[in-house]
Amino acid sequence: MPAQTEQKILIIAYHFPPDNKVGANRPAKFAKYLSRFGWRPYVLTVKEKYIEGKDNDRLKEVEDLPIFRTSVWPTPLDLLVQGRNSLVRLLRKKENAKVPRPSGAIVPSQEKRPSGGLRSFLRSMKRYFISIFAVPDEVNGWFVPAVWRGYWLIKKEGIGVIMTSCPPRTTTLIGLALSKLTGARLLTDLRDPWFLLGGKPKHLRCQLTDKVELWLEKKIMEDSDKVITTTEQYTHFLHAHYPRIQRDKFYTLHNGYDQEDFDGLATPEPNKKFTLVYLGTFYFARTPKEFLCALSALFKEQSIPPGEIEVNFFGNVKSAGGDQVENLIQSYGLSGSVSLRETLPYKQSLFQMKRSDLLLLFAPDDDEQNYAIPGKTFEYIGAGKTILCIGDKGATAELIRKTGTGVVVNASRVDEIRDAIRDLYFHWKSGRKFESTFDRRGFERGALTRELVQLLVPEESGTVLK
Repeated sequence: MPAQTEQKILIIAYHFPPDNKVGANRPAKFAKYLSRFGWRPYVLTVKEKYIEGKDNDRLKEVEDLPIFRTSVWPTPLDLLVQGRNSLVRLLRKKENAKVPRPSGAIVPSQEKRPSGGLRSFLRSMKRYFISIFAVPDEVNGWFVPAVWRGYWLIKKEGIGVIMTSCPPRTTTLIGLALSKLTGARLLTDLRDPWFLLGGKPKHLRCQLTDKVELWLEKKIMEDSDKVITTTEQYTHFLHAHYPRIQRDKFYTLHNGYDQEDFDGLATPEPNKKFTLVYLGTFYFARTPKEFLCALSALFKEQSIPPGEIEVNFFGNVKSAGGDQVENLIQSYGLSGSVSLRETLPYKQSLFQMKRSDLLLLFAPDDDEQNYAIPGKTFEYIGAGKTILCIGDKGATAELIRKTGTGVVVNASRVDEIRDAIRDLYFHWKSGRKFESTFDRRGFERGALTRELVQLLVPEESGTVLK
């Protein structure tokens, strides 16, 4: 790679190794590869005590980087919740210490409660205050410590470029503030849609906060030097909603996979059973219910012997669509074939991809999925295994079709899912390999970082990598 004068960039990311969330991958990989293109990355993130799930092996690839970790201040919402909980404990303690009430005394269930109208008003006020304290999200307590540390770091090290990794949304506001204070160029990297398509829970929203967040999003779009998205669909959406902003400010830079991580894996033995693997998270809209129903139908019609198929769900997969997934498995008679497993460390998850015969993607038809592609999708592509995409609309389905890396079916059509599983099973049974002619190297992290570098310098500089 060409030798260049070293330039400095500050990457601001709430999720960063050893955080095991998928959102930590993108900023970590950019940080890893930027140094190979003549850039010196500095990382601003949170202290490890704020990380919910850790994968310490992920630290190895960034151990030589200067990483600055800050505190997260309690938010007003945190303080209110803590105060309420303390008050409840105090009242209960006093209540338990009281002597028994005399006959005829009013017990709590008999005490006068607020009228229906008053209850409705109180609920509205509660939602109003909670919404205000959650602008732009529930980690806004990171804003002040991060701006303070970031300003000192930019001035001390002479950093000329800031790149924020969002979500959480607070990260973008930190970057915006630091750009205004220091004059550094600002690149806003939106791993997921911001406000307009962000899917923020209703209990954290009200009319006032919606207006505030819409204004904040517009400010981010206007004042960033570049706004990076992970799908063409979201880029086109932003073009349509911000027509007064120059179109070339918005740029699509997909997620990807790191070939170096796959190169270090052991070669898995051939499976004796047709092995299907899903790695990720189930939630209300992303459910395996129709898939399980289709698999059960295949067993009942004896298209596939139950002893010849193995399905493993890895990750946050215990509940989905209001159901306990274990109960669904049992109700469809699949306990001997389908297993629920815990979230794996990063390298182990890649190994499971490599040893699978079929990788499962669940892509529900909702606004966010129409404009976003799960990061795991690109690692699936990097693994070179067949993908069954359950969901035929949106960005994920379009990617699988475009790359020819798998089969796409309607998420609500059990018969389509059943037929796809059966066809892929017989394909595996015959010993044939699923071949895709798509050149996936464009999704390799090094290639994506090369694209990123072109965005880091002002266009008038004329800097071009060869």
